[in-house]
Amino acid sequence: MGEYSDESWRNLWLAPFGVFYFGQGYALSALGLFMPIYLVTVLGVPFAITGLALAVIGIPWMLKIIFGAISDSLAWGRFGRRRPYIILMALLAAIGWALIPFFPEFNVVFVATLFIVALATAFADTTIDGFAVDITPSDRRGTLQGMMWGGRAAGSILGALVTGIIAQAIGWPIVFYLGAIILLVMTGICALLKEPAKPSGRMMWSALKTGFSSKGVWLSLLFTPILTMSFVFYFQWGGLFIEETVALSLTEIGLVLALMNTGAAITGFLGGPLADKIGLRRAVAGLVLVQIIGLAALLFVQPGNLYLALVIMFVHGLCWGLANIAWLSLAMASCPREVGGTFFSIFAMIFNIGTMLAVILSIFIKPAFGWPGLIFTLIALCLISEFIGILAASKVKQATTMKTPPLETT
Repeated sequence: MGEYSDESWRNLWLAPFGVFYFGQGYALSALGLFMPIYLVTVLGVPFAITGLALAVIGIPWMLKIIFGAISDSLAWGRFGRRRPYIILMALLAAIGWALIPFFPEFNVVFVATLFIVALATAFADTTIDGFAVDITPSDRRGTLQGMMWGGRAAGSILGALVTGIIAQAIGWPIVFYLGAIILLVMTGICALLKEPAKPSGRMMWSALKTGFSSKGVWLSLLFTPILTMSFVFYFQWGGLFIEETVALSLTEIGLVLALMNTGAAITGFLGGPLADKIGLRRAVAGLVLVQIIGLAALLFVQPGNLYLALVIMFVHGLCWGLANIAWLSLAMASCPREVGGTFFSIFAMIFNIGTMLAVILSIFIKPAFGWPGLIFTLIALCLISEFIGILAASKVKQATTMKTPPLETT
């Protein structure tokens, strides 16, 4: 046994989190970008049914608050409250990936398998976020989130570039088996992590009450969806925007989006240490302004100009990676360590709500005012989030009022 404290932190602990998110990025890239192609071209599923299946698969990501509460409150004895869930969920997702090639046709069991893969991935993702809150000192939050999201972006790049090549040259089963293998490697690495012991129930409820009594926490919760609405080009509209404004082929669009993810990976890795160095308030203020630059760059794309599109989307990815560090650092600072999983899952849920609202907003803005109108609207939202974020960062404090319990070691 040993007392956990910020002084016990080791930078080597960054590696398992980066590897986990790298594997998650690969898996989500293959599942998100290539599963629709597999359903339509290999299994012959109609487009409408494919969309319905993807909607079902997305449900677990809206349930992260439940997963966080389970991980916070239900520990596995001396094994802890984080590591067992991470390992079991990664194993479950790996088994699901490996089973996909054994379905020769689309049916309810096939969709249920994909749902279980998504549920296990979302559960593991929520738990690893809570784990990060548990053990990360205040001056390493940005570095850790940079490693995690930079790793995820790097995994997404690899998944996007490699999956198509493997599927065409070797076959789809290898794509899914490789995803399972990567998840198994993640499981082995996570097994090496140590974690603080679970606090008592009374301490956890006290931490929840303390957290929600903070004005800084409520301001951070307001800041998150307003800022993340500006992420809609990175997550949803980037490909369609390039297709409509630059008129590129699908192969060229894929290259442009891969370069955008490359930019996000670079600033994900480098932006975290920068945020730690300059402090939370300055990081939020500066990195949100950078996102405005990334959005404004989209206004300068030109029809038929591939090289300009590559540069602009690379810049957009760079700026998005930095802005992402801003909300993640503020979210981590708002989370009591005793209930880090629950609290961070609330921020993740708000994040998803923000991106969903951006899609709905786009439906009204883009047809009426075109892509420039949507871009200027998102820039205005960024400016609003700038003021809220600065205020939140000046008020938020680590909402932990008790001493963190001893580490459980193996």
